[in-house]
Amino acid sequence: RPAMREEAAGVYSFELFSPAFCDLLLEEVEHAQRTARDELERPNGMNRYGIVLNQLGLEPVITGLLQEHVLPVQSALFPEEGGAADDNHCFIVRYKAGEDVGLDMHEDDSDVTLNVCLGKEFTDATLSFCGLAADADHRAFAHTYAHRKGRAVIHLGRHRHGADNIATGERVNFILWSVNHRYRASARYREHRLRRE
Repeated sequence: RPAMREEAAGVYSFELFSPAFCDLLLEEVEHAQRTARDELERPNGMNRYGIVLNQLGLEPVITGLLQEHVLPVQSALFPEEGGAADDNHCFIVRYKAGEDVGLDMHEDDSDVTLNVCLGKEFTDATLSFCGLAADADHRAFAHTYAHRKGRAVIHLGRHRHGADNIATGERVNFILWSVNHRYRASARYREHRLRRE
């Protein structure tokens, strides 16, 4: 298991991608965006700029990454939610002036979320965390995480978070949403997602 740092309760980070791999992936994504812009799907319902990586034929690479590197980490950190991953959604998001500059506080449609900064040069564009969905303090600010190229941050999908506005430059991130259907069929999943206020 890689050297892990607990950024806040339930939020962890570790080195995952080398700078060279980040650059290679960015190059591939930018090539696809130049040559196949009209055929590309938005990454999700919240972000307008980015790409779903399976559209680039990277599904075998993503599955290998999940099984060999991410699943052991998320199983150790979040055994109930992340002990298995039988589905995923992997995408790239981009933040820059004139496009998406940030993203309000939200929960992900994942059981576990992995977020890796690929670069580029930027200022601000941090990631803020509050509490867990269904907890009384789900709106209470808990921590601000500063992205570093190649470093992954991992957390539960129900951990409320938001992308703080970028001031200058461009930030591109690799996001992997893991889904555990057995957990989603459980009473615990419903309990975790229904807010108690």
